[in-house]
Amino acid sequence: MERVFLKGFIVVDYMPQWDVAFRDLGQWLKEGKIKYNQEIIEGLKNAPKAILKVFDSAKMGKLIIKISEEP
Repeated sequence: MERVFLKGFIVVDYMPQWDVAFRDLGQWLKEGKIKYNQEIIEGLKNAPKAILKVFDSAKMGKLIIKISEEP
């Protein structure tokens, strides 16, 4: 029998360590030690399709719906 155990944590329990975490995580991102996936969907008209992707088991990472250019 295969099993899985998941344990979460409450982020605010670690507030005193946030400054160290942000510094270290930022450095690790710059160094390429942490990698992440994101997909950008262009246009509000594509939002319904994008939202459906949230429930697609093949979707990994952050999903962004871009509705305008940055000012």
